[in-house]
Amino acid sequence: MDEKLQGAIFELDGALLDTIDGVTQALNLLLAEEGLAETSVSAVRAIIGQGPNEELKLALPNLPEGEAAKKLFSYNLHYSSVMMQKTKPYEGIVDLLRQLNAKQIPIAVVTTKKNEYAQMLINYFYPDIFFYSVIGAQDGVPGMPDPTSAKFALQMMHIKTGEALFAASSPIGAQTGKSAGILTAGTAWGYSSSKELKAAGAGIILKKPLDALKYF
Repeated sequence: MDEKLQGAIFELDGALLDTIDGVTQALNLLLAEEGLAETSVSAVRAIIGQGPNEELKLALPNLPEGEAAKKLFSYNLHYSSVMMQKTKPYEGIVDLLRQLNAKQIPIAVVTTKKNEYAQMLINYFYPDIFFYSVIGAQDGVPGMPDPTSAKFALQMMHIKTGEALFAASSPIGAQTGKSAGILTAGTAWGYSSSKELKAAGAGIILKKPLDALKYF
């Protein structure tokens, strides 16, 4: 690529932060309340990044529709109690974000995670990194893979579609970037395989975080 890109959007789970242990523990706390067997990290790996509703379906696949809101509330309470202790940045991510800030490249986050939790996690783990926006799941905003959140992040960064990179860690993220018309890069360090990410719309694969720097 001859022209350098002017901004970057990141997914949260599997791109910026390793959150799988927290999601798994929260689901297992919910399952314990129901008197059911625990789920595993490998099972959660298959659906993480799809949002709390899908995570809940993994734990309680036969849940009556009328009970979903109540159980989702309980799951969110459990997740909020463990998310800080059970989350960590990926190796190389802090360095990448600091270098992008130093180069005055605007960055943003678009995620299926509940907006409140996304904001808290970013503020806690990256207190010295400037993000133009952090957009999580919230009422009134279409969820991923709808491109609305990604396009809004572009507006906040004051850059055009063709000037950005979308770092996608999940098939839903890759679909989001592609549907928004953004160059989409799969993050090989996350939870999905390169094959899955390419099939969902990733045009390139980043083997490690600092590989992204060559595009800026």
